[in-house]
Amino acid sequence: GIGFILGPAIGGLVGELGPRAPFYAAAAIAALNFVYGWFVLPESLPPERRRKFEWSRANPLGTLKALGAFPTILPMFAVLALWDLAHHVYPTTWSFFAKAQFEWAPWQIGLSLAYAGVTMAVVQGWLTGRIVPKIGEARALAIGIVVGAGHFLALAFANQGWMIYAIMTIGALDGLIFPAISALLSRAAPDDQQGELQGGIAAIHALTAIAGPWMMSETFARYTERTGELPFFPGAAFVLATVLALMALAVLRLRARQVIAT
Repeated sequence: GIGFILGPAIGGLVGELGPRAPFYAAAAIAALNFVYGWFVLPESLPPERRRKFEWSRANPLGTLKALGAFPTILPMFAVLALWDLAHHVYPTTWSFFAKAQFEWAPWQIGLSLAYAGVTMAVVQGWLTGRIVPKIGEARALAIGIVVGAGHFLALAFANQGWMIYAIMTIGALDGLIFPAISALLSRAAPDDQQGELQGGIAAIHALTAIAGPWMMSETFARYTERTGELPFFPGAAFVLATVLALMALAVLRLRARQVIAT
């Protein structure tokens, strides 16, 4: 959430130096992150629990294949993938949606993104640590998905700009999803495959980052074309996100109970 606030601000300031400058700045920050992880971040896995390195498993598909040996993990991966696809509606269409639906200026769009970042930071940095211990990861995950689905649907049909901030305030509770699902998956994997599990989660994020933006941008484009073939409906992509979120909830309820039970 904090990164969501600072990132656009830093990019905007550095962008004054030229259109390529933000990419150089991002590369420098990523390099600093690498150096910190290599030299400062401690290794969490003791030597006796480490597994021999294998190139066949050192790739996204190899990781997913190895973790597929644990059938209880696969349904949770499906939940994560569906939610990830739905969540891509924000970075893909938000600026276009706000302009088409409310005729917002760039500064208004930026302000709404900053507010979203603040609410994310509050939920993930403060509320999560208070809510999850009381209700458990499974309930927190289910609540987060239900709130997220309602959040998407409300945005799809919002017709006044002020509604966005009210919806975002409540919808920020979908920030419970990623911490909860990460905890559930971590308990389902053996101690010597925790790193591989995190790699699998990253692989799903990467794969959905390919499919999600295409799905959402195509949906938005089709329903905002002035051709008359389809009704003008800028919120169509948010309806698609709602459907994906409900699919994730269905998988969680029907197929992921084994993981939750463990």
